Amino acid sequence: SGATKRTIGITRVHLEEDTARLVHRSDVDGDYSLVDINRAGVPLMEIVGEPDLRSPTEARAFLVELRRILRYIGASSANMEEGQFRCDANVSQRSVDGSTVGPKVEIKNMNSFRAVERALEFEVDRQRRALADGQELVQETRGWVEDRGITISQRSKEFAHDYRYFPEPDLPPVRIGAGTCERLAASMPELPAARRARFERDFSVGAAEAELIADESVVADYFESAVAAAGGHHREIANWLVGDVFALARRRGNFDELTITPRQLADVVAMVRSGEINAQSGKEVLDAVDETGLDPRDVVEDRGLRQESDVEKVRQAVLSAIAANPTAVADYHDGKGAAIGFLIGQVMRSMRGAGNPAIARQIMSEELDRKSHE
Repeated sequence: SGATKRTIGITRVHLEEDTARLVHRSDVDGDYSLVDINRAGVPLMEIVGEPDLRSPTEARAFLVELRRILRYIGASSANMEEGQFRCDANVSQRSVDGSTVGPKVEIKNMNSFRAVERALEFEVDRQRRALADGQELVQETRGWVEDRGITISQRSKEFAHDYRYFPEPDLPPVRIGAGTCERLAASMPELPAARRARFERDFSVGAAEAELIADESVVADYFESAVAAAGGHHREIANWLVGDVFALARRRGNFDELTITPRQLADVVAMVRSGEINAQSGKEVLDAVDETGLDPRDVVEDRGLRQESDVEKVRQAVLSAIAANPTAVADYHDGKGAAIGFLIGQVMRSMRGAGNPAIARQIMSEELDRKSHE
């Protein structure tokens, strides 16, 4: 959670058969529950963790990372809202010195990571208030009521056997040897945490960008393909990916729906780096490529977006902007630095975005300073 790293133990992982899920609703007809049996008979893997989490924030971070791992290895799409990834959370209070641990309370009916965090926050507060008031806590199962933001008691569980764990008599034990475990470990893909660390270490990508890129294997694969196509330029590829490409993906609804390929992204970044087009034109090219599927260089030629770096052509546009905007020129000479940005904007507009902004700024500064000494 944040800068804190904690190892979370796993008690057991076992297979069950999914039966159904309850959908709790409240509307004009009152409070009621529906039984959704669409997943009946689907194999269900239950992962039981050790009590190593110390806060609702850590619990949410653990679930997010667990979902990443399950997606990376192809075990599940793990969409919580669709019932593919569910969570029952247990929470208890302990004394500061750890010598006393209170009864365990299980919380159900949480359908999002945010709901898990909110439910645990409420339950921690409820239990602490009860203890402060001298009340005795009991082991029980409580349900999260999303619209009210509270948990309510559903049933008590006085003893461990009330959980009714028992083996399936028709399924004999399967003993897996060390060799099989080693082969399985060798076949595993690089997991999210390792990939994030490698992006930061080897590609000089910032921690925030690395987390965004490595969140889904399809995005991380796309990033590495674009870097390979560009022959490097990791930081630039990362910046364009988490900025403009992600914006295109949000517009389409899903990253998988993008039509722009990693090589096409690499081509756009290469043209911006070389000064062939400016960053503003690069954004336009990305949009056009994703919409039409055309090659980025064809879009540049068809739309006349090639950046104009001819010094004399840019100088003529600068002189025209200065002549047409005497108020902005006067503001600049009065010490209003923002005026130069306005004037450069006029240059870019007159050149239809194809002017080299670095050259335009340099010439604009020279011309304005020259005029101030006339």
